[in-house]
Amino acid sequence: MSDTQAVGVGYVKHFERYDIYYSDATGAHQVQGDIRLKYNFLFGPLGVLGLPTTDENIAPDSVGRFNHFVGGSIYWHPDTGPMMVRGKIRDLWESQGWERGPLGYPVQDQYRTRTVSPRTDPVFLWSLFQNGAIVQTPDGVAQALSATISPDSLRRLVRQKFDVEIHKSPDNIGLQPNVDPTVVSSWGAGFLASRQRLATFTLHGFHDNGLAPDTNFQLTVTLLFGLTWEDSFIEPPSKTLIVGLQGPVTVSAQGLGHDAIANGVAHAVVDAFQQPFEVAGDLPAGTNPDFIGMFVTQDGGLQILVNPLPEIAGNFRQLIVQRKIDAL
Repeated sequence: MSDTQAVGVGYVKHFERYDIYYSDATGAHQVQGDIRLKYNFLFGPLGVLGLPTTDENIAPDSVGRFNHFVGGSIYWHPDTGPMMVRGKIRDLWESQGWERGPLGYPVQDQYRTRTVSPRTDPVFLWSLFQNGAIVQTPDGVAQALSATISPDSLRRLVRQKFDVEIHKSPDNIGLQPNVDPTVVSSWGAGFLASRQRLATFTLHGFHDNGLAPDTNFQLTVTLLFGLTWEDSFIEPPSKTLIVGLQGPVTVSAQGLGHDAIANGVAHAVVDAFQQPFEVAGDLPAGTNPDFIGMFVTQDGGLQILVNPLPEIAGNFRQLIVQRKIDAL
């Protein structure tokens, strides 16, 4: 415990597990846990959030937590970690029902595009949520539009890529056309941004044993989709959608030589996918961004988020990106 200290326009008293802030305008409020860590990271009452206006509250889902501040909010959930949202973006999110609305919890701190002259360049902001994004530009604030890869299409693309690599093996193996329904994880907690949902695919294959019956196998892989781009002091002109293996590769086989075949398939997959591979490249970004982000949907599809503003340009961006991914 510390003595009461003046800070900004208020006062703070530090305790081992929490801090209490006070001012005549806001009253006395407690900040604790991961929200406290994020608040301090953002320079506490001297940063963009200012003093707290509420204690840490339990969200209506009885799982999440939040504090409101003079300049915004920090929301925490075990699947996301503590994320900051503020300004007109927060206002629109609030109007949709906060975390109970269609977007869910924030999964990244509010982001401002990096420009050569940030003091004079137009401001482009966005916040990513579990199920979408909100964008603020000089043209206003709106929910991001999306181009979509359906669950069936994503399973087809994954099978197609693995089939190509498996056929490079000297063993006489191949994949059946069917892929089991995708198993999708929750988001993973982070501090500046949450880890994307993981997608687990189970593919079915066979080893041709000639005159003997085929040895059938099931290949289960967990994939992490993400974005990569060239390092730059300003926004990169484009970003690339990539995917990589996450965790162990599991293969079970039934029939002649099943152990050797299972081990061979597992090693072939790991060798082929040691590095993430490209799904879609040259997604336009830049300081006046077309492309905002992406996420795996709860039903096993993929959404590519695009800048919706101004409306005519937003609709055109959505069309262009949809055509690009439809051609995969």
